[in-house]
Amino acid sequence: MYRLVFYFCLLRNSFEIHWDKYVGLDMGFENYEFVYLAVLEQPPENTTDSGIYCMMFLEHWMSTRTSLTTIFSHTHIPHIRIKIANDLVFQPKNLGMKHRVVNFNVKGD
Repeated sequence: MYRLVFYFCLLRNSFEIHWDKYVGLDMGFENYEFVYLAVLEQPPENTTDSGIYCMMFLEHWMSTRTSLTTIFSHTHIPHIRIKIANDLVFQPKNLGMKHRVVNFNVKGD
């Protein structure tokens, strides 16, 4: 546990240093309470889906009482990828060629 707290402190300090360096706006971070939630652990052999995990946690986090360890499992990741792709392609403001997706492999080629 102490090891995690150490890493969290490093992350927070690094965030504040880079915020000051690149944004330069005093946000008074010393007045904020930082919350570190328990989240579903990404399997060590899966090094490519961290963005999916982050998106899911951000989408489902409502408060510090939200349990983010049970909202999905690593077996759901392929389906979540498809959902995200569909949401992006069929978003109302996307004026791209949706027929390429709708008509893809219709004949079962």
